[in-house]
Amino acid sequence: ADEAAVDLDAVELEGAQMRKRGIAGPEIVHGDPDPERPQAGEHGGDQGEGEDAFGQGQINFTPLEMASIVAAIINGGNAPQPYLLIGTREPGTEAWTPASAVRQSHPITTPQTARQMQTMMRGAVENGVAWAAIRGGPNIAGYSALAYSGESTHVWFVGFAYLGARDGVAIALVIEDSDDLDLAASIGGEALRVASLALAAQPPSN
Repeated sequence: ADEAAVDLDAVELEGAQMRKRGIAGPEIVHGDPDPERPQAGEHGGDQGEGEDAFGQGQINFTPLEMASIVAAIINGGNAPQPYLLIGTREPGTEAWTPASAVRQSHPITTPQTARQMQTMMRGAVENGVAWAAIRGGPNIAGYSALAYSGESTHVWFVGFAYLGARDGVAIALVIEDSDDLDLAASIGGEALRVASLALAAQPPSN
């Protein structure tokens, strides 16, 4: 019961912050709990599914996993697999040889759903909860929200910047012990701006 109360208070706090900006946010209607209805954080009921969809349920993701999901939104629903090796260089030489390994991607949603997500994330930056990210430039889209772990509150941002066609930059960041949605969106937007400029300045690969 205590865990359910904390979850509901967390959702209500986030909704209040969103409504303060004139953005439609979730509201909690308090009343006597139905003993036969699954409680907050429990799967199998509308409330549990709603919390999962809002990011306050029992489904956990790492920032890397969220960045892969955002990359799939850019890439027509196909999530690229993370890799570490970009290139190699022989000892005593200055020239780098790009790694030529085939980088596979895995479909996680349809192209239509990916396009819908792109539109919603653009709206969240242009006139929504992630508005502070717009300082990074006009081609940035994203979303910012709160996450809760025990008594701690963390703020996160996920977003992308287009470089053309299906090329782009994806980011996911978490600021621990903070509830500043604007700070997360601002940092995310600036990181996307810098990364976009750096990649645009690189010579085209063969």
